[in-house]
Amino acid sequence: MKKLVIDASNIISGGGLTHLREFIKHTEPLKYNFVQVLLWAPKKTLDKLPGKEWLNKKSHRFLNKGYLHRFLWRQFVLKPSLDEDTLLFIPGTGYVSGAGKVVTMCRNLLPLEMEEVNRYFFSRAWIRVVILRFLHIQAYTKADGVIFLNEYCEKVTKKLIEDGKNTSAIIPHGVNTNFFFFRNEYKINNTFNLLYVSSLDLYKHQWKVAEAVAQLNNDGYDITLTLIGHSYNGTEEKLNKVIGDYPILSDKLDWKGAVDYEALPKYYKKNDAFIYASTCETFGMTLLEAMASSLPIACSNKSSMEEMLKDAGIYFDPLSIEETKEAIMKLMNNRNLRERLGTKACRLAQNYDWERCSKKTLQFLETVA
Repeated sequence: MKKLVIDASNIISGGGLTHLREFIKHTEPLKYNFVQVLLWAPKKTLDKLPGKEWLNKKSHRFLNKGYLHRFLWRQFVLKPSLDEDTLLFIPGTGYVSGAGKVVTMCRNLLPLEMEEVNRYFFSRAWIRVVILRFLHIQAYTKADGVIFLNEYCEKVTKKLIEDGKNTSAIIPHGVNTNFFFFRNEYKINNTFNLLYVSSLDLYKHQWKVAEAVAQLNNDGYDITLTLIGHSYNGTEEKLNKVIGDYPILSDKLDWKGAVDYEALPKYYKKNDAFIYASTCETFGMTLLEAMASSLPIACSNKSSMEEMLKDAGIYFDPLSIEETKEAIMKLMNNRNLRERLGTKACRLAQNYDWERCSKKTLQFLETVA
């Protein structure tokens, strides 16, 4: 019997928090020879996680502060508490010596793809991502086990680490059943409502989508764009510049900022199509949510998305305004195409199940331990 320690010190929000919450919800560690489970995380993360009889949730004042304090916590609190009878699971990527075995996850592809890293050159964000690149490669190299979310991430990562040093598994996330919505009809209305849910960042290209929508409206089409997500690294300025260049967007673009996770399903339900213009994606959680909602999808032809969406979307180059416009128009002008793609996407989304994800994760942890 082993002790399982989960280091969730760098998980605060987003897909990492969703994964951790669903993992705990569907986990039965005693069936997999783990005698006790200790979870370390910031207090505000612990407050959002379910309680279980088998789970000991702990925090530390350093975990509620910045990166330096989290580093010190790992070295002077976590590391001394580990022993050979412990399996350390780090779902947010990282490595700490001292445990009998260490399993980490590839949750951030961005530092591993230099073309994407260099979108931030030269800035504090670029320096941060370059440092993360070094730390993540080190973690994947030293860990006894690595969990990847798809084949694309495994392929990119294994090009950068020594082969044969650890065990790996591909375990996709699931999707919450609240997002499943089976549409009875795909109407062609006077206004075509487009949705993009994702943090605004340099590799997400929301401002390019906004420009494509603006140009289509200037050409006489009636299209609205709803953006949901925080902005980072100067993307708000890029978006505001496009709004300034295209006054028509004052009535056609609605940027909601961050929206509570529980409120997201209603946005998927009330829009006509989804667009995803990322050039670097570890998994694409909101893409999967849109698929579950039976939305027809215009999707970037970059990174890992095609592995999930397969032939249930219209693909385009997100760096090309013209290709972005063409993809939107294909969905807007063809009701039968939208129905076929939306139905197929929803069917594909049913393959992504949190219970299955949790079971496979525990099986892998038991194997490594």
